[in-house]
Amino acid sequence: MDRSGTDDIVQHIFPGWAMPGELYAPYENIAVKTVVHDAGFFSKSGKSSIELDTDEQCFITAHSMGTLFALKAAASSENVKALILFSPFAKFTSAEGYEAQEHESVETMKKHLDSNPGALLKSFWRKMAKPENLTMIIPGFLNVPRLKEGLDILATCDVRNLLSKIRIPVLIFQGTGDLISTCAMASFVKDNIPHSELVMMENTGHALPFTKANECMKKIKRFLAEALKK
Repeated sequence: MDRSGTDDIVQHIFPGWAMPGELYAPYENIAVKTVVHDAGFFSKSGKSSIELDTDEQCFITAHSMGTLFALKAAASSENVKALILFSPFAKFTSAEGYEAQEHESVETMKKHLDSNPGALLKSFWRKMAKPENLTMIIPGFLNVPRLKEGLDILATCDVRNLLSKIRIPVLIFQGTGDLISTCAMASFVKDNIPHSELVMMENTGHALPFTKANECMKKIKRFLAEALKK
């Protein structure tokens, strides 16, 4: 398989909130070595707040909440050589002069997570998939404390001041129909990172890494072939 010059570099994958890590399996083959960071949403291990601690050269593929960790890592580590971001944001909730989701919506999700976590996930996944369809099965174990930690991160984490420090190539994918991470949120990331490219994908939503995997993969391989040139 043509890995576009990634044989000697590690890929780190940071999944989105409430996303099973196995959904990102198609992207693991981009590199010889891939590390999928388990946030522990569906297991008794892992942690929601993930710091990238590596002395190896790497690139990061991240989705939704995972893009917060990816952006932070890219701003602080010289070992990160490229970013691939799906539905990114530098802050999930609105602030003065910044258009995003309402803080109250995250608090409402936390309440529903306490009362009926399975129903909340089904509702979130339906919204995530729109305007397409994506069949997902509720895992046998839901780590509610970890899911709540993830929502706390979405409510409070703000890496907007770090974007200008990112000087590596960044490829951004955004669905025009995304109801969770909007086009405005992705555009903010793109506009504040010097070497970034925004690919707008029509008629797709927050689940685009899964529903448009083949299209994304072609663009990713071309991007990495250029970004990782020695």
